[in-house]
Amino acid sequence: NDDNSEPPTLIPDVGHLIDRTFPADAVVICNFDRYYSPLPFYARRVLANDVRTYADWQGALSEALPRPAGGIVWAGAPDAADLLSRLPAAETRPVTVDGIPFVLWLPRAASPRNL
Repeated sequence: NDDNSEPPTLIPDVGHLIDRTFPADAVVICNFDRYYSPLPFYARRVLANDVRTYADWQGALSEALPRPAGGIVWAGAPDAADLLSRLPAAETRPVTVDGIPFVLWLPRAASPRNL
């Protein structure tokens, strides 16, 4: 068994979580999915994929405007701890999908310009 393998249901399950969590017109920023999996199909949202640093996250937020934005962070990614330390803690919520840790970023403002 390859330690780097992901559960076969992970992409559909993360997509369904995104679909249930974020408004239909939201842009969802994520720090994973570098190779463009079918995640947007399951999420039914516009995704900003593979946004790994806080500076890039801010850039993705600017590009999303005027649409609302939110995010999902794979907690096991190399830059995840730094990214999460810069997001307002009151706006984050840890979740586990198929045994994999993620953190949802749910901004309080409809358009998170104040990040």
